[in-house]
Amino acid sequence: MQTLTTGEKIRQLRKAIGLKQEDITNEELSKSLISLIEKNKRNLTKNTANIIADSLNKYYKQVGKEITPEYLLETEEDQIKKTIQKDLEYLQKIINSDDVEEKLVHTAFEKVMGLVTQWGLKEELVELKILRGNFYYNNYQYNEALKDFFEVLNHSIQATDYGQIARMYNALGSVYQMQMMTDTAIVHFVQAYDTADINNTTNKDKVKVHSVFNQILCYYNITRYDLALNHINKFKELKWEDPLYKVFNNQVILMEANTYRDLKNFDKAIKLYDRLKHEEEELDKETLFLLYENYSVFFRQQGKMDKALDYINKAFTMKDHVDVNYIPALYLYQAKCYHLLEDNKKVVALLEQGLRLAELVSKNYIVIDLHFAFAEIYIELKDFSSALCHLQEAEKVIEEKDMNSKKHDLYSFYCDVYWGMGDEIKAKTYLNKIRKSYLKDI
Repeated sequence: MQTLTTGEKIRQLRKAIGLKQEDITNEELSKSLISLIEKNKRNLTKNTANIIADSLNKYYKQVGKEITPEYLLETEEDQIKKTIQKDLEYLQKIINSDDVEEKLVHTAFEKVMGLVTQWGLKEELVELKILRGNFYYNNYQYNEALKDFFEVLNHSIQATDYGQIARMYNALGSVYQMQMMTDTAIVHFVQAYDTADINNTTNKDKVKVHSVFNQILCYYNITRYDLALNHINKFKELKWEDPLYKVFNNQVILMEANTYRDLKNFDKAIKLYDRLKHEEEELDKETLFLLYENYSVFFRQQGKMDKALDYINKAFTMKDHVDVNYIPALYLYQAKCYHLLEDNKKVVALLEQGLRLAELVSKNYIVIDLHFAFAEIYIELKDFSSALCHLQEAEKVIEEKDMNSKKHDLYSFYCDVYWGMGDEIKAKTYLNKIRKSYLKDI
């Protein structure tokens, strides 16, 4: 991009209105000094910038414009930084939009990265890589997100910026969490908490809330309910003076209810669900959606299908107000209800709707779960060929995304399918992949 030196700006502004150098001189500012400044042989001081701006404005104000001393003093690097900041704001805007053209975003990132690298702007480089890392994360490009976040982490360690270090540990933990590398995720969330706490960073309250919240999610997802409840109690001791804290707090109450539900302590679970429902009008849309969704699971587990389906329908009414990534799982939950009602035709129809949407939004985890659900229903219906097709599609996603934690279920389903098809050799092959030998060295 084109930038102007201080001297070039003054000369351009002067010539644009037909002025000579002597036209902007006074007793404090000689023609020779103006000449040196315009040739960039003399630095522009704040006092001189004021004098030149006043002289130019005698003419520019007549045409409705004003030249500020700050504009004259602005260096080429300042101009580049302003341009980069505008580009970053533009990138954030299009990333936040509902319809993101990935190629357009990548092109914009490359343009800004070129400028940042050319001018050696370290702070802007960090900001850009955090933004790009978040974009990769939101678009399921987790390995690319890791690269950007690790580069920012390394830079922050060198700069001993503990607040940024803590923030990056949380970001890395979130990526590992989505890759289902739960142990690694927890390690990074703990590092985030400890870094912020030990170094008393300015963002420590925010970091600690994010850290403990995500640890609860991790422990809940691996069914370590004891540790989930332990961290829920830890969360209750935290404070964060931000409106978002209430959102986090409500979702922790929801996770506490879900934990007790899964522990079959339905009395405690329903009290917590009802506590949130009592504040229904004050809940943010996402939390209310998740409340309805989990109410449905609660009633489904108790065999109360009418109530379960009623709450799923309530959740569906909010689908335009929440992240589209939540919706495919809703079809799966609805299919589970109809499966218990033995309406297999409805189950297949719902799974098809969920799968189409999940593939559209690249929700890889639910894509796999939906393929597994298809396999399960087709195995029940003795349609082993259809079940096999869905398992093969699931395997493609698992291999492509390196989602090893899903392989155990995959191989188990393959065993059922091949047993059903009468192919004992293939069934045993997959059985051996699940179970290690205690007599043979393999």
